[in-house]
Amino acid sequence: MDTAWRRIGAPGRMGIKSNNKGRPNRRVYALALELLEPRCFLAADVALAVVSKTLTYTQTSAGTPTVQSAYQFGAQVQETTATPATVTSATMQVPTSGTTPLTGDTGTSSFELYQQYTTQAAMDAADPSGVYVITVNTVHDGTHTFDLNLAGNAYPNTPQVQNFTSLQALNPDAVTTITWNAFAGGSTSDYIRFEIDDSLGNMVFATGAPGSATALNGTATGITLPARLLQAGNTYNTRVMFSKIMAGSTTDYTGVPGYAAFSVVTFFTLQTDSAAHMMHLNYVTQLYQDLLGRAPDPGGLAAWVALLDGGTTYNSIALSFTSSVEYDADVVDGLYMQYLGRPAEPGGLADWVNLMQGGYNAEQIRAGILGSAEYFSDTGGTNALFVTALYSAFLHRAPDPGGFTDWTTILNTGADTRQDVAARISNSDENRTDIITGFYAHYLHRAPDPGGLAAWKDLLANGVTQPQIITGFVTAPEYLGLYAVV
Repeated sequence: MDTAWRRIGAPGRMGIKSNNKGRPNRRVYALALELLEPRCFLAADVALAVVSKTLTYTQTSAGTPTVQSAYQFGAQVQETTATPATVTSATMQVPTSGTTPLTGDTGTSSFELYQQYTTQAAMDAADPSGVYVITVNTVHDGTHTFDLNLAGNAYPNTPQVQNFTSLQALNPDAVTTITWNAFAGGSTSDYIRFEIDDSLGNMVFATGAPGSATALNGTATGITLPARLLQAGNTYNTRVMFSKIMAGSTTDYTGVPGYAAFSVVTFFTLQTDSAAHMMHLNYVTQLYQDLLGRAPDPGGLAAWVALLDGGTTYNSIALSFTSSVEYDADVVDGLYMQYLGRPAEPGGLADWVNLMQGGYNAEQIRAGILGSAEYFSDTGGTNALFVTALYSAFLHRAPDPGGFTDWTTILNTGADTRQDVAARISNSDENRTDIITGFYAHYLHRAPDPGGLAAWKDLLANGVTQPQIITGFVTAPEYLGLYAVV
């Protein structure tokens, strides 16, 4: 079976010109194999016979589709197999004129006639309303007739895509739903076909033939495309067809169906975002997750991506995140929850955030919280228990005997305040190792290499702030390789 026949042809590409055999291009709006399923009719020489009339429209905006000067009448008899042939000849009796032969098409196992017109009046004059009689001479089953009732010009309403505008900037990484207006009077006996071609004419997606698991009947009002079906930076030629399947067709050929249908097809395009835009979208989305711990809001995502699309650097975007009030508030609130077991009270949150906006870093805030009377009380209210808690908080271990003795002596003699002790432990090489190791795990999802660990620790020890270090991580080639990709 020639699967290309199953397509609805595009108006500019397939409908007006004749092919090299002098016949109109067969792919234009052909309903025949739309209706043909992988057959259970293998006992017969013929799979089906069909006649159809099709009107075409193009939708180029959110407005009403525009009618095109491409009208087609089609008739087709589909053989069960192409090799060996099972049909020797086929003819069609037009309601008000003579008999016309259907031409066998080598390799497609079909006999067909497709006629193209520039006006509906011309099509209706040549192929009028009424019963079309197709006569088929077969190899094994003798001669049979199909009386196909193509009467009344019962065309469906014109398909119109409802979310056209959003389909012109699709995120190909996301699931996409395409919606259209209701098929007026459409029923489960009618048929809707949806197709997507790439720019080279290769079919990318199509709904199934009637009766198949992926078929759409006349009550459908949309289709959902899976993520990553489409590629970034491409334009796709797309179409949706409403087909009214007419009643009253008969056949003397047991088990072989005959159909008559009036169809209306609307052509439109889908456009996916560019590869660069998709990289920026993925990157900013990950920044929200890694730095703010949440999904991006639509407005913020669009704004940051637009800056990247316009040439703003990754470094500038990342610094904007790590210097934002939201980022600082998240840091403060996280420290409260971690060490005090509660959210920050509004006044305390505002005070700490103001300090961070003025140049304090996260370690200074942590030292302040750990040096507080509340934390001292929560950890047991003695200097010994306080020092043990600081080791656990900063270094994730129990204190060594020498360190424990030194720090408790300092506190017992009043040489330093609890906040001073917390700050000094925070500024230790061991804590810097813990901080950088945590950054590697959070942003790069791996353990640090020795050279990288040493380099980042050195920067931290020499006054480079944590937000600047984090910015370095989330703009590093390794991070961009993980997330700024399509």
